[in-house]
Amino acid sequence: MRGVLVVAAILVLAVLAVIQLASDGLYAHAAVPGSLPRSVPREFGIRVYDRLASIGFPPYARRIAALAAIEDGRFDRARTLIDGLPPGVDRDDAQARLDDALGDHRRAVARYVAAGDLVRVSEAVDALDRAGRAQEALAIGRALVRELERLRDVDDLAHAYWRLGQLESETGHHRASLAAYRRALVYEPLSETYLLGAANEEMGHGDLASARALFARVVALDPGSVDGRIGVGRVALRSGDIAGARREIAIVRRLAPASPQLAQFESEVRNATSR
Repeated sequence: MRGVLVVAAILVLAVLAVIQLASDGLYAHAAVPGSLPRSVPREFGIRVYDRLASIGFPPYARRIAALAAIEDGRFDRARTLIDGLPPGVDRDDAQARLDDALGDHRRAVARYVAAGDLVRVSEAVDALDRAGRAQEALAIGRALVRELERLRDVDDLAHAYWRLGQLESETGHHRASLAAYRRALVYEPLSETYLLGAANEEMGHGDLASARALFARVVALDPGSVDGRIGVGRVALRSGDIAGARREIAIVRRLAPASPQLAQFESEVRNATSR
């Protein structure tokens, strides 16, 4: 009995070693020059993973084989492998990559959204925004947060809501923008970036009390935050508190005397006091 267990253990180790070598072969291009993984032929990795995919072990083999087929332009093989994946995030993501490779970018983005792929959806959103297609970017951003909420992907929701807040603001939806920023803060209440987004949105639409409170939270988290300090000063200036604005200028001069934001804010204070 003991001998059987030893043989079984050796076989398991051998299989794991082959799988590791196959993985090294697929990603050899990313390995350090001169290392063992760099020397493993990609063809070896493809053959091993295609065989593993055909027997369904390990469970992730089919997805990896599909992605390798997409990278190599073997689209028919990729489609066959993807069709064998169970419904879910992995299948949506693999299908999206195939759609992308085939040039169907609109369909790919829809599938990336279904997969909750924050990185790839964000790339698409940013590209649309840069191209002046903010409404399309907004629609995708809204769809992404809905899907991430469904998937309960709390790691990505905060960033997705923050980006949605930017898009809502850019397209003139102040209330929706604030709601998105505040949802981001539900998931990451100590994020200076998300606090600043909400604070600037509040200030931009005249709610100085709310903006002051949000900027104050930034400064409480990081007394050396230039953005937070200038935000507090800007709220003071807009409230008619020139002394408060100058107080924040003095602090920022000690923190970052060469800051372009400081120079801009000093100019705003000078203009306000020269009227």
